[in-house]
Amino acid sequence: MEKEILFTEVQAFRQWWLWLILILASTPLLGILIYQVVTGQPVGDKPASNAVLAVLVIFISVPMLLGFYFIKLFTIIDTDTIYYGFGVSTGNLNTIHLADITSMDVVPYKSNGLGMRLSNTFGTIYNTSWGMGLFITNNKGSKVVIGTKRPEELKAAIDKMKR
Repeated sequence: MEKEILFTEVQAFRQWWLWLILILASTPLLGILIYQVVTGQPVGDKPASNAVLAVLVIFISVPMLLGFYFIKLFTIIDTDTIYYGFGVSTGNLNTIHLADITSMDVVPYKSNGLGMRLSNTFGTIYNTSWGMGLFITNNKGSKVVIGTKRPEELKAAIDKMKR
């Protein structure tokens, strides 16, 4: 018998301000490399070679930008299991079985950043933005919050799951 999927959400890092920060962080390396190649003049007291700058751009800036573009937060809820985590939906997502859950509810939360964070109040937080999240406490006392942009639909899914 197939399990009924009650809720599915895929979130990505698409905030304009986050992309502005990422691009501004990547720009100096690329700018210095372009300047040195075009003018032939080294930049700084101890200039890096064009090859070193190219390696830094290729192996640091590009992967950072691609990583933020392609990484996604997956939340899938069926009748007795919650699957969540960063990566791909067919990959190794974290699981919490309904039988192991002491309490769960959609709540407002605050976090000191995006991604996977640790919090004294909420345990481990998985988010791509701030606001509302599914707050779960398991029977061992561990806590997790899974951020959502669709709190009403998530609330309806966990209410159906609890029945």
